[in-house]
Amino acid sequence: MVSSLVTVVMISYQNPWFLIRLAKSYLTDKTRLMHFSPERLRRYQDASLRKMVRYADSVPLYQAKFKECGVRPSDIKGIGDLEKLPLVTKEDFRNNYPKGIIPVDYREQSGFSIHTSGSTGEPVFVFTDIYSAITSLLGFVRTLEYYGGDWQKSRVSLIIDTSPGSVENMVFTSSAFPFLSRFIKMSNILYLDITEKPEVLVKKLEAFQPEFLGSDPIILRKLSYLRY
Repeated sequence: MVSSLVTVVMISYQNPWFLIRLAKSYLTDKTRLMHFSPERLRRYQDASLRKMVRYADSVPLYQAKFKECGVRPSDIKGIGDLEKLPLVTKEDFRNNYPKGIIPVDYREQSGFSIHTSGSTGEPVFVFTDIYSAITSLLGFVRTLEYYGGDWQKSRVSLIIDTSPGSVENMVFTSSAFPFLSRFIKMSNILYLDITEKPEVLVKKLEAFQPEFLGSDPIILRKLSYLRY
């Protein structure tokens, strides 16, 4: 039985080694790739892809896909071999959920199920763990800093799916940011629900006056049409 997000978060935050691991990841991984030379970055990409493919080969869905197209993990040496990999669709994930999309030896009690917003159709359910969920925020922090922002100071508004179980809820409102708000003032970040009417969203955005705005392209397009 997959653990609830609340239970996993509470247990993880009480583990000092987990917190040390998070701190190390933030300090060393946030901008590390930005300082790589093109050659070193390519080596990193190749090694990371090989690692992902080996991991994927422990998942029934990917095992079947690899077998179907005659690909073995050893055939993938780097990103130049991407064209050898089979395509996987949302429907594949839906049809193989839950057992077919996790490794056969995966400890389900160490993770939890999340889903996409379903903005383009039916939601897709996947599994993750709390460490991966929190460190995924590094992408948000890295992107913001690249464009001159500061996640602790810049006024940022995120229009996200805040429903329980969604990816955005898990990352932004149920795990990392609530934990960080215990120590750091987070009033510079405003969360808005993606299901609110565009007219309501515009009024809230005008009141907050964000420097940076993030959301799905569909939502941003609706807001731009309404505003201008």
